[in-house]
Amino acid sequence: MKRFSLAASLVVAASLLPLAQAALPAQEVPVTQLIVQPSSFHAARASRLDAAAMAPFIQTAGVVMEHVRPLPGQLQVLKLPHPMRPDEARAYATRLVESGVARMAEPDLRVYPSRVPNDPIYPNQWHYHPLVTGRSYGQNNYGLNLPAAWDRTTGSRSVVVAVLDTGLLPHADIDAGRILPGYDFISGLDTDGDGREDDFFYANDGDGRDANPLDPGDWVSADDRKLHPECELSDSSWHGTHIAGTIGAATDNALGVAGIDWQARLLPVRVLGKCGGATSDIIDALYWSVGLPVPNVPANPNPARVINLSLSSGIGPCPLSLQAAFRAIHAVGATVVVAAGNDAGSAGSYFPGNCRGVITVAATNRQGQRASYTNTGSVVTLSAPGGDPAVDTGILSLSNSGTTVPRADDYAFAAGTSMAAAHVSGLVALMRAANSGLTDAEIRDALRVTATPFPQYGDGYDCTLATCGAGIARADWALLAAQGVDFVPDAFSIPPRNDVPLATAVTSEPIVIRGLGYATHITVQNGEYSIGCTQSFTRTPGEVSDGQSVCVRHTSAATYSTPVTSVLTVGGVSASFTSKTQVTPTPAPTPAPESGGGGALGLWALLGLAGLALGRRIRTHS
Repeated sequence: MKRFSLAASLVVAASLLPLAQAALPAQEVPVTQLIVQPSSFHAARASRLDAAAMAPFIQTAGVVMEHVRPLPGQLQVLKLPHPMRPDEARAYATRLVESGVARMAEPDLRVYPSRVPNDPIYPNQWHYHPLVTGRSYGQNNYGLNLPAAWDRTTGSRSVVVAVLDTGLLPHADIDAGRILPGYDFISGLDTDGDGREDDFFYANDGDGRDANPLDPGDWVSADDRKLHPECELSDSSWHGTHIAGTIGAATDNALGVAGIDWQARLLPVRVLGKCGGATSDIIDALYWSVGLPVPNVPANPNPARVINLSLSSGIGPCPLSLQAAFRAIHAVGATVVVAAGNDAGSAGSYFPGNCRGVITVAATNRQGQRASYTNTGSVVTLSAPGGDPAVDTGILSLSNSGTTVPRADDYAFAAGTSMAAAHVSGLVALMRAANSGLTDAEIRDALRVTATPFPQYGDGYDCTLATCGAGIARADWALLAAQGVDFVPDAFSIPPRNDVPLATAVTSEPIVIRGLGYATHITVQNGEYSIGCTQSFTRTPGEVSDGQSVCVRHTSAATYSTPVTSVLTVGGVSASFTSKTQVTPTPAPTPAPESGGGGALGLWALLGLAGLALGRRIRTHS
């Protein structure tokens, strides 16, 4: 890990000012104006609406309104008689559209800067920052878009997130009041066969299972390797503390970093020690985390409904015993988020990422491409920022300065699918805060349909739906989906074009997107699209809103009778646009010569020649 010292963070803090007091929620801010597109040609283009032009609007709405000014795009601003709630103003706008007086009408809503925490080294956490897309490589930022999500919720103390990892250390930048009593599930070994555990090498805390989930360190020395050659030489990772910090570090506290969920309570469950952990210990920890009974272990009075498993590298199919544990967790309504693994291989070859019923997360870098180390494949649900040292700084979170045993609070950059999974676990916690009634299936669907599409740079590191899941987790839209906003449009189809010329740009008929409650992602494969069907076509993923028209364009085939197909996807709903080139022209048949035998000319041929000769003579003497 790259270290980031606490002292350095305090220096940065001195230059920052506290945030202003939070404003009213958007649904309570009064509306004083409507934005309207009149149906009348002249009213839509007028620089000023007189009393006669305003009369239809006033009569239809039933309230006195005044014209304020025109806007580009044939829009007009109308002043309401008094400040109104947004839902009240929206009702008047709807009345104008339904009557036919206006083609479009909506409240003139106020917008504000998105909520940004005052944690001094939050600026280094690119992985939380707003999305920047559609630019050339190196200029984009594929973060979670958290500031817009924090405008909706910063979490709830009723949500419990279990972190099954190396344990957790106290840290000045994590609220001790949010840490629940956890458990250490790392078993000792019975080396002499007397039925009692006497080897606690893996646990590294001098005893076996107990109610102390503190992380004593997981370093492996050269001497350790002599006895356990399967282990890798390493310093202590403080992995569980880093993961817990991403999910729920103290935020907006003018110290250090931010966490994704500002309110959720964290349940530390220790399952990883020196050289990893045993599947049997992890199975017990899974049952216990959601409040299910485990033999010889006290009951967990604080069942979790979000479980983070930032661990992998179990090669082979999902063990039946582990799969049974996930079925039990699913039955109680909890969500399990799992790292895809860091072997740059097929995620389907490693458990627990290949187990059913889990959300498996691959890692992307700041530019939205797959991280060089991440496992990929069809079992991946979606991706999230995991960082990549070749491209970005990695993921910044809590750590400790000790190389073996714990010492001072610290911060560190790290990269891995572990970090990617922690981002999704934090987001799921926010989703459960926004809607406590969500099922695991609804959470999974919401994450998929709102995920940011992968960019396509064409350099061999691009993600696809087949390799990195549905896209990159996007927090603000995931929360909207959790609250019931529809990001899936009505099904649509695109009529084909037949008998088109060869190697020619072919544009589809316009289709109108319907059924959306909010703008959603739009992408195209093997072609370009245009919103509004203008001359501005693009291959770059974008956004489309309800009621907008879209056209697709591609170049037809260079051979006859050959189809070319583009696939347009809007909010997870896809349709194909196919063009087919014209049929190969059929040459005119050549008449067979008359047969006169022996090569002699036939009678009719001789008569024809005679006629030509006569014709020449006539023309000559004319």
